[in-house]
Amino acid sequence: MIEASLDSGAFDLFVLSDGMIGQSIVDNIGADLEGSFGSMPGAISKGSAKFGELAAAQGMDGSAPYVGESYDAAAIIALAIQAGGSADKQSILNNISKVSNAPGIVINPGQLSYGLQMLAAGKDIDYQGATDVEFNAFGDAAGAFKELEVSGGEFVTVGAL
Repeated sequence: MIEASLDSGAFDLFVLSDGMIGQSIVDNIGADLEGSFGSMPGAISKGSAKFGELAAAQGMDGSAPYVGESYDAAAIIALAIQAGGSADKQSILNNISKVSNAPGIVINPGQLSYGLQMLAAGKDIDYQGATDVEFNAFGDAAGAFKELEVSGGEFVTVGAL
């Protein structure tokens, strides 16, 4: 679609999102993608930086769409099971906000074991994870998004939305 738009002269600047953001598209399209921009889920924080380091050490791209969110979802489920002492779905549901919102000991990526230990010791935790997790009263996550732009042949994070 992008190639056809460029070939026909219909567009020369593109707004990209989620799965359309990745180095492979820049490598395939080349300089014609320069200046194009978009957004994708992700945070710019201490937790997201740590997650990026941990993922890279395992040969993963921690900045790929929904990777941090998937990590956080799994961690929150594990922490909610520990908090409720049960893997029952209602127990998990009842404990998600308890382990994911303030007050409590801040838990970031790489600290899941510590978070489980603190819960076992009866402490409150505030799992922030890779994406600065926070749930509202209805159980919805606020979500964090990064704004990226193609500059110098790669996607560069220019801000957070």
